[in-house]
Amino acid sequence: MEEVLNIDERGRIVIPARVRKALGIEGRR
Repeated sequence: MEEVLNIDERGRIVIPARVRKALGIEGRR
């Protein structure tokens, strides 16, 4: 499951929109 942990070029963890919806997180970065 690499889709859940996507590292941005700044070293931040980015969560895909579909994964965010699945987790119920919408306004979270």
